[in-house]
Amino acid sequence: TARFHYIKSTPGGGSNNTIEYNVIFKLLEDRDGNIWAATDRGLYFTSYGSGTYSVVNYLFDNSKEQNNITDVMEMPGGELWFSSWGRGLLALDASFKERVLPLYQKPPPADWPQLAKGSVALTWSMCYEKRTNKVWIGCNAGAILKYDVKNKTTEYLLPPECGNSTIRYITEDEEGQLWIGTQSGKLVKWDGNGFAVVQDIGTIIYKIFIDRQGIIWLATQEK
Repeated sequence: TARFHYIKSTPGGGSNNTIEYNVIFKLLEDRDGNIWAATDRGLYFTSYGSGTYSVVNYLFDNSKEQNNITDVMEMPGGELWFSSWGRGLLALDASFKERVLPLYQKPPPADWPQLAKGSVALTWSMCYEKRTNKVWIGCNAGAILKYDVKNKTTEYLLPPECGNSTIRYITEDEEGQLWIGTQSGKLVKWDGNGFAVVQDIGTIIYKIFIDRQGIIWLATQEK
């Protein structure tokens, strides 16, 4: 039995049952065994258990426009959250019904630079912080949003340690520390009290993986 089933990117396929992309930003298997693909040309999912391997192009708001989906995350209750380029965060509940997240009820700080203010809907990455029940959202221009799931409030951060560089990835280690990778190559740690630059590799940090031994692996550009 084949272990892999090849699904080809089909430019201009014009069907909800084909996949079209240049870049896959994230793959996720949810608790029901569905595989989700966040791509630069939309959101796709397939149910492995169905045995058909058909791919569905999920269109938010029944829009025919393709969304640039940059990350996908499953919440503890089974909701699926998606970061996007230009639309902020999108969400589906456990029944696949779209849910509006009140992320931007409070605007960014008035004293923020205009570039940073305009970046909060240009979202790249998400991380659920288990200890605080907050979701960290990485954006363009070094902006970070902390969304309190319980209280439905948003805190805006612009850490100097990130150097106004796009936040490409955020993940949490076993000790509850957060690790942030930036477009400019800074690996930044949040220890619960403050931010610190741990390393500057001088190129894009796309992904951060922490193995069982606590060793940190970086997926980078050309390094």
